[in-house]
This record gives sequence, structure tokens and C-alpha cells, in this order.
Amino acid sequence: MRASGVAEDYSEKSQLLDELSSVYDDWKKRDKLRLEDVMREAERVETMGATIREEAMQSLGKRKKIDQVDGDAGGGNNGGTLAKMMKMMHDDNNAELEFRKYQYEKDQEEREAVRSREYEERRNSITHAS
Repeated sequence: MRASGVAEDYSEKSQLLDELSSVYDDWKKRDKLRLEDVMREAERVETMGATIREEAMQSLGKRKKIDQVDGDAGGGNNGGTLAKMMKMMHDDNNAELEFRKYQYEKDQEEREAVRSREYEERRNSITHAS
């Protein structure tokens, strides 16, 4: 006990609990920001894909009009190539999004392990200090 009459254990425990609460709040804030970043990236990829699809459809429409005016009926191969290219881009974007999701989940697991270890260390230090 201190000269002021306040138990030393109480202040150490309070300090550790305050620190733990602060660390937890910081972690939740970082976790939320990372999730928002992932969501923004997914939205950006989807928007970019929609824009590319729209431009491709407009370009395809112009080509068909030109082919009809010229009387050329052999322009079907370009549409297939464009569709393949669009599918490849879409698959690539999905693969990148899946990788980012996997990376985010692994980071989250690692943070959880660190947090659990820190919690145990603090709990042990409180137990040994008592």
C-alpha cells in the first residue's frame, strides 16, 4: 500500500486494463479501415469492369453498324475475341480480389494471435505482480 492509502495493485491493474482497451480500440479501428479499403478496391474493380464492358459494347455496336453498311457479314470473329478478352480481364480481377481477401484473412488471423499472446502476457504479469 502506498502512503496515500491507494492500493498499488489497483492502479497497475487499471493501467493495464486501460492500455488493453486502447490497444483493442486501435485494432478495431485498423481492422475497420482495412475492410473499407478492401471494399473500395472491390468497388473500383467492379466500376472499371462495368466501364470496360460499356465501352466494348459501344465499340461492338459501331462495328456491327459499319459491317451492315458495307454489306460485310464476316465480322463475327471480332466479337468472340472481345468477349474472350473481357472474360480474361474479369477472371483476373476476380482472382486479384480473392487474393486480397485471402491476404486480409491471414493478416486478421495473425493480429488475433498477437493480441491473444499480448493478453496472456499482460494477464501473467498482473498475476505475478499480485
